[in-house]
Amino acid sequence: MANDVGPSGDAPRGTSAEEPDDVLALRACFEHAPVGVARIHPDGTIAYVNEALVRLLGGPVPERVEALFADLPPHDAARLAAAFTGETPSVAFEARVATSDEGAGARPEIWVLVSAARIETERVSGHLVLVFQDVTERRRVARLLARSEERFRIALANAPTTVFEQDCDLVYVWIYNPLLVDGTHVVVGRTDADMMDTASAERVTALKRRAMHEGRAVRDVVEVRMADSGEGGVYDLFVEPIRDPASREITGVACAATDVTAAWQREAELAAEKDRFRTSVEAMLDPLGVYTAIRDADGRILDFRVDYVNDAACIANAMPREAQIGRGLCEILPAHRTTGLFDEYVRLVETGEPLHKESLFYSDDYSGRKLIRAFDVRAAKLRDGFVATWRDVTDAKRLAVELADAVAERDRLLERQETLLRELDHRVKNNFQLLGNLLSLQASAAPEVVREHLADARQRLMTIAAVHDVLRVDPDRMETVALDAALTELCGALRSGAAPHVSLTLEAPDVEVLVTHAVTICMVVNEVATNALKYAFDGRDRGRVHIEASVGDDVLRLAIVDDGIGYDIATARSGLGTRLLGRLASSLGAAPEVVSDEKGTRIAFAFPLHRLTKAELASG
Repeated sequence: MANDVGPSGDAPRGTSAEEPDDVLALRACFEHAPVGVARIHPDGTIAYVNEALVRLLGGPVPERVEALFADLPPHDAARLAAAFTGETPSVAFEARVATSDEGAGARPEIWVLVSAARIETERVSGHLVLVFQDVTERRRVARLLARSEERFRIALANAPTTVFEQDCDLVYVWIYNPLLVDGTHVVVGRTDADMMDTASAERVTALKRRAMHEGRAVRDVVEVRMADSGEGGVYDLFVEPIRDPASREITGVACAATDVTAAWQREAELAAEKDRFRTSVEAMLDPLGVYTAIRDADGRILDFRVDYVNDAACIANAMPREAQIGRGLCEILPAHRTTGLFDEYVRLVETGEPLHKESLFYSDDYSGRKLIRAFDVRAAKLRDGFVATWRDVTDAKRLAVELADAVAERDRLLERQETLLRELDHRVKNNFQLLGNLLSLQASAAPEVVREHLADARQRLMTIAAVHDVLRVDPDRMETVALDAALTELCGALRSGAAPHVSLTLEAPDVEVLVTHAVTICMVVNEVATNALKYAFDGRDRGRVHIEASVGDDVLRLAIVDDGIGYDIATARSGLGTRLLGRLASSLGAAPEVVSDEKGTRIAFAFPLHRLTKAELASG
């Protein structure tokens, strides 16, 4: 039957061409309508279709009504059957039509909005009229919109952004991803004043009213706090007016609010840090400056732009801040090039190695001085430039130069003094030697009794010379002398005049004593040792003299011991040597303790140690 129904709705072949007036009226009404129309017999066969439906189907019209649809859902099929029976006067549903090339993949699927109504007239009963409106494009657009909205929702799912619309009274009509409330139902139908505290509502309302009044998009950062919960934050609020497509009148606003609380807090903290930094560097006594490289087209550094200087730098450079900021460093202070400091700064920026050096500057033209100035400069790389601080050390530099000159003069004087001391030592030694020779010469021509006294005098003179030789070895010690060194020098002189068969040994501590007292102790040792070497070993082929000294309990104990023949202590008390020995020992707070017999002689002394050392000088 599909082939018997023409595109213009002709009656099937073999049937009467006469049709009821109402059918003819149907044909006339829908023959050229832009929507597809079909009349269906009560048995489900298709009696008529117009040209629009034929074009929609893309080919021959099927014989039965159910063949018009592809995959008609059961509930829509039941509704269509109810319309046939009259249970439902009319129905409407969307369905996909079965095109003539269904399954071939040549045409996309076509969706229609189907409206069905039952016809009841005197001559026609139970017929159904179906109207097909092509909604394929609408469904495609709806799918695209749904897809776009889904992507939009996914994109905003975890974003700190809320999007919403409000009408001309600023009542919320739609919102997505609310940040400060739980769910859209809390917002829709309400205004900002219903939810926010007064200050917040006034801020955001003023911005939205401004967008509506000016008819353009506006943007600002606003602080918002909810009235009930107290929650809040800082938001970057973008507001754009909504216009009616036909009248172009503004009907509301579309808004996007992004939570920038964290960034705002960071900016606030950074601003506070900058304030603290500025306060700190402005309070510095040392000059400080920040500079950025000025480069040519090839990247070479030509100069450094002054970005910042503190008050101390303004004072040091003798010019106000506004005369420095934005200008070249070498432009305002040319001495940076002549002193080589500019090259040091270039090397710092290129290598990143910190700079610390002392630099000399001639005073700039602004101060009108021509004195050399010295600075201790410290600098570190900062982006494509550096930060530098410097300290005027001109006075310290001058003092250092003066000190160096004074030290050099002192060294010169010390060297001259040492030269004079060496010359004096040499002359004193020569004088000792000359006196000793004179005494020897005089002794050789004197009677025997006098000769012996002259020899003793010469020996005492050589004792003093021995101590002087020790002092000459170490000119830094002018007040004290090492006792063991002085006694060693003395023993060397005594051995030179002793008989070959007599030995002389020494055992002494390393103790510093005053020079004058060292001479006295050496003279004491000289008197005792000389007497032992001369008389203790008469008639013997060997002998030994031992000198020993020790320190303990603030006492210097000195003993001269020989293994000679001994002597009569009572007889010796009246002798010159004994009297001299007593006086020498007494001057140091001691007295000789003598023990002598046929096995030898021991003469000992106990000197208070504090009287021999620098302690005596301190107490004096």
